[in-house]
Amino acid sequence: MSATARPEAETKAAQQARAVGVVSLFAGLGMVFGYARDAALAAIFGASAQTDAFYVASLIPIMVGTVIVGGALGPALLPILAARSDQESHIWLVVNSVVTLSALALLGIVGALVIGAVPLAQWMAPGFDAERAALTVRLVILTAPAVALLGLAALLGVTLNALNVYDVPAFGQALVNSAAFASLLILAPRLGIEAAALGILIGGALQFTLQALALRHRGWDYRPSLNLSHPAVRETWRLFVPLLVFVILAQCVPIVERVVASGFAAGQLSHLTFASKLYQIPGLVLSSSVAIVIFPMLARDHAAQDVSGYMSTLRAGIRNMALLTVPLSLWFFLSSPTWVRLIFQRGEFTALDTQSTADLLRWYSLAVAPAAILLVLTRAFHAMRDMVTPLYIGIANSLLYILAAWTLPRYFQLPGLPLAFVISQVAGSLMTIGVLQARLKRPLREWLDPALRGVGSGGLGLAVLLIGWLLWIEPSILGLSAPLQALVFACALGISGIVYLLIASRAGTPEARTYLSFFSMTRLYSFAARKARIKWL
Repeated sequence: MSATARPEAETKAAQQARAVGVVSLFAGLGMVFGYARDAALAAIFGASAQTDAFYVASLIPIMVGTVIVGGALGPALLPILAARSDQESHIWLVVNSVVTLSALALLGIVGALVIGAVPLAQWMAPGFDAERAALTVRLVILTAPAVALLGLAALLGVTLNALNVYDVPAFGQALVNSAAFASLLILAPRLGIEAAALGILIGGALQFTLQALALRHRGWDYRPSLNLSHPAVRETWRLFVPLLVFVILAQCVPIVERVVASGFAAGQLSHLTFASKLYQIPGLVLSSSVAIVIFPMLARDHAAQDVSGYMSTLRAGIRNMALLTVPLSLWFFLSSPTWVRLIFQRGEFTALDTQSTADLLRWYSLAVAPAAILLVLTRAFHAMRDMVTPLYIGIANSLLYILAAWTLPRYFQLPGLPLAFVISQVAGSLMTIGVLQARLKRPLREWLDPALRGVGSGGLGLAVLLIGWLLWIEPSILGLSAPLQALVFACALGISGIVYLLIASRAGTPEARTYLSFFSMTRLYSFAARKARIKWL
């Protein structure tokens, strides 16, 4: 990289890191409420037939509403809107048409879920006994309207991202999880597990309302429209079809997990789900935040035909992903029992449940970095409006996962499922970077950013600290109360994280310097003051 290009690249890296920090802050708030909800579920119901049924039923609104709309229609719409970010009248015309057609489709799906709840529950959990199956059917019907609410909220969130508004969609997720948590605390004594399903409905309504108000503040005036002849609308639906197939294929992971795990003893599916939810911390807070920020940037670089800018943004995204996911992978692998014990072990969730869940989490931790890299590489294709190439890679990757998921549990029992997921994420990352490298015609040395040395150096320092935690500190805090254990663990995470960033920063990783600056009290006060004045509150 030339001397003149280096300051520009470092400025772009710092801007990206600051935007990721804002999104991560709100995503972290949502995560806290999400895990508070799961901890409440574990304390009230334990790892039981009721939680098994809820986790199967709640997968449907998340899969259809958030994943399919947010994961398929969103990436199809965002490059179209990003290329027209200076033409807001055109943006509103496209958004109104897409929202209207999506609302009609989602309402149709809600009706189909209510009518077909029985066969759907039997298909998703064929190993359930009659009691668990009947409860699953009731929960499917109760959560069905959330499909429309979460789906439209995801669509409005993508529109805000295209307009460089990142905090409102991230804050909306916190509303969903906080509503579910509050619903459990208030209504569970009278409604049982149905209170958790009702919380999803309330949270979806709050999220949709918040984002609609934020868009209205930007000038959006919704008018029902089905202008399918508009070139941008036609382009959106053309890109949507391969993306829809891609995200449906991606759902083979939770579906196959539940189908295979439903054949194990009662409660083991819940152990797998609790471990999977802890594994999702990097995705919910960090990986998705980087992807949310980098996607519009890549789309604008590609629309401007700025190849060098596109590569600079992509390298910064990969470096950022590696910087943020390496410590989480190490924290999960080396201290998984502590995570599970502090978050879930109370009430009906026993020490035996903790050990089983921690063993599964340790396997999942190996997929943290590969999954994050795969996400940003896939978005690199989407920014070029190439949805077909990731689809072909996704087909191959899904077939590999299904084969591994049906085979490995015969030899490794339940841990075979997270092991199959690790294999699929590593293989998918290698396939995607190989194809993308050939497409961009850039030599390998341009992908191996020298600043990645800081990630490796910081990771080694962090590993040493965590081994010291395992040998000396963790055994000494087991006799303390849960709040004190959590405080000591949080301090250990904070100190080790700062040491990791210091080492990475000294080794030349620009994002590490930006993240370290967040610990400045002046910056924290300035950030809080700005957010207190934002107009949508």
